[in-house]
Amino acid sequence: MKKILVALGFLVLNFPVFAQSTTVTSHNDVDMGWYGNYDQWAQFPDGSQTYRKIILHYTMGCATGGCSPWDYTTQIQLRHRTGNMDSTLQQQPTFTVNGSVWDSVHYNNGITYTTFYDTLNTTTDSVANGTMTIIVYGDAMNPTVPTDTILGYPTNYWNYEFDVTGTIIDSNYVSADSSWYIGYLPWYNVFEVIETYELARVITPYGGNLPGTFAFTHDFDVTDFAEMLQDSVEIRAFYSGWSNGFSATLDFEFFPGTPPADVVDVSTIYRGDFGYSTSANFETNVLFPRNMFIEPGVASAKVRMTATGHGFDNNIYAAEFFPATYYVKMDGLQTHSMLNWYDDCGENPIYPDYETGTAYVHTWLYDRANWCPGERARIHQFNVTPYITANDTVTVDVDWQNYTWSGPQGPSYTIDCQLVEYGTAHFTNDVELVEIIAPTDKDEYARLNPICSFPRVTIRNYGSATLTSCDIDFHIDGGPTESYHWTGSLPFMDTISVSLPISNIGAFWYTTTGQHIFYATVSNPNGVTDQYTANNDLTSNYTDVPTYVGDIIINFKTNLMGAESAFRLLDGTGNVVFQRSGMSNNTVYADTVSLPWGCYMFEMTDSGDDGLYFYYSTQGTGYCRLKNAGTGIIFKTYKANFGAKYTDYFKVGYLFDVEEEELASEMLIYPNPGPGIFNVDLLGFGQGEMNIQVYNMMGQLVVNKLFYSENGQEIIQVDLSNFADGMYIVKMGANGKYHSQQVIKSRQ
Repeated sequence: MKKILVALGFLVLNFPVFAQSTTVTSHNDVDMGWYGNYDQWAQFPDGSQTYRKIILHYTMGCATGGCSPWDYTTQIQLRHRTGNMDSTLQQQPTFTVNGSVWDSVHYNNGITYTTFYDTLNTTTDSVANGTMTIIVYGDAMNPTVPTDTILGYPTNYWNYEFDVTGTIIDSNYVSADSSWYIGYLPWYNVFEVIETYELARVITPYGGNLPGTFAFTHDFDVTDFAEMLQDSVEIRAFYSGWSNGFSATLDFEFFPGTPPADVVDVSTIYRGDFGYSTSANFETNVLFPRNMFIEPGVASAKVRMTATGHGFDNNIYAAEFFPATYYVKMDGLQTHSMLNWYDDCGENPIYPDYETGTAYVHTWLYDRANWCPGERARIHQFNVTPYITANDTVTVDVDWQNYTWSGPQGPSYTIDCQLVEYGTAHFTNDVELVEIIAPTDKDEYARLNPICSFPRVTIRNYGSATLTSCDIDFHIDGGPTESYHWTGSLPFMDTISVSLPISNIGAFWYTTTGQHIFYATVSNPNGVTDQYTANNDLTSNYTDVPTYVGDIIINFKTNLMGAESAFRLLDGTGNVVFQRSGMSNNTVYADTVSLPWGCYMFEMTDSGDDGLYFYYSTQGTGYCRLKNAGTGIIFKTYKANFGAKYTDYFKVGYLFDVEEEELASEMLIYPNPGPGIFNVDLLGFGQGEMNIQVYNMMGQLVVNKLFYSENGQEIIQVDLSNFADGMYIVKMGANGKYHSQQVIKSRQ
């Protein structure tokens, strides 16, 4: 049983078809149940083809035994075999005794005995000693290969004789007939140099209450590592947890084509886990200046930095809950600064369905040092092109903000920093459509979706000339195309998120339901022809927003911090329809609004970032509900523990008055398109009372015909001659069932 929302159909535009992507999976639902490395080898493309983009889809789920209730760091790393060999000096002992290294050993080649007093027979007795296994390493050319094995018997001790009372009356010394004194043979352990590069870092969510079916996907652009993602490659998933656990699925998607510029070199500047005491100590022993050689032919470069802070058992809760700034310097000149802080954890897309009441279990909404539970660590990229010279050396340095802390636990940071060097740009004027943020069903953007207005996309300047303008065309399946002209100033390889206003296609967006596809394309960078079109088009799957009644009551109860709460209702063009803020504590508000047909966004915010309820506070509980103003029935209840902000897009449409079941038969309407008179063939509908209704694109009823069919063989005419050209919905109803179909009235 369902209600029918008036829907309008349009022609779908076709986009160019380019080479399909290829996906390589290194980890397929691999359990990470305990601290350590989970390594897998994968067969990547052979390098005979170039790729414009490589995306790592990192899907985290619950391990077989369930998800861990704590936030642990996971890192996805590329273990690159360089082909270069290195060695370390080792010392091989000349012998071992029972597997251990002794300074010396003394023994007999024959059996030795140990005497003891036999209390039963009141006499002296003896027992044979066990052997010692002596492994001899005597070949200086092959120092780790044993040359002899000796079974020796213990010596250099006293044996005693006893009288009948157990008193010692004599002794004799058991001396050795052989001795070894330790020596060492030098040798070199030769190995291939393995360089480790971090591709992704995600902190696990508080998963104690997550279902076993939980899965969440983060996407990472790893195109910079294309030269290393070739042939057989070892990929490491590192899990820092000490309890079961999470799973990792790693899918590398390769998009054939030409990158904006070829990567010449990727070199590590800093990498590891480092304790922090003072800024001076940190910069002397951890983030010290590094001399980096810029390869010949390099035209641009960036510093790629990921840093997360951990530990908080001290007076300032550093480093996890302490916002610190770091500074990038090139040849001693400060070129960039970055606040190492995640300031929107309260909008985390993984937030709890319910609380346990256990302290620290659900502190998901607290902002942290560049991470949130369940979220990726942000990778910050700094353009250092103006400060480099090809075939020369530059000193790269990162300084950390100084701060003082005290307490039992010191702050620490996990840092991964690289210098990425690029050759000459392949294009001058080119714009890339990087990602569709909304509408989409992607996990990462769950807080921003679904929508019915203001789609959002990310674009990137793919050409060497600064991007100052481009055109963005977009539509949904079955709908007309909308165009937006973007202007700004975007340097080479920089990205920006663009919000797209909907104008003349609003009517179609507002009357769709169910599953849909969103199409977007970019063109005309800087007003000229795009030099490379393979990166211009994207699609996304999404689920349409719900349809609510037009007259609603916003029923809002504040908690004990009413002044923190606010809400507002916006229409599809971004205008505020109703809003309320500055509310009193523990107070119920009931605001009635009457909404015409269209798209709306209801938004709740909390300036304390802890919603209307948070178990770890004493501010009480509030609620927010939407009621049907006509019936008083609650049809929407929002979660009280929403964190900083919650948005809910919905539509107000024209629903048929009764819940109906779809007819198995279909009606035939002709001519379609037609000039105004349409024939509706009722073949197969049977006998009984019937109703034909016609709605325009605004959802308004324009024709309503009631009649009785004797045998379901009639042809009924519908006259739209006096109505404007355009699309209409013809609905045929019979015995509580229906069928609907689109028609186009056109005089041409």
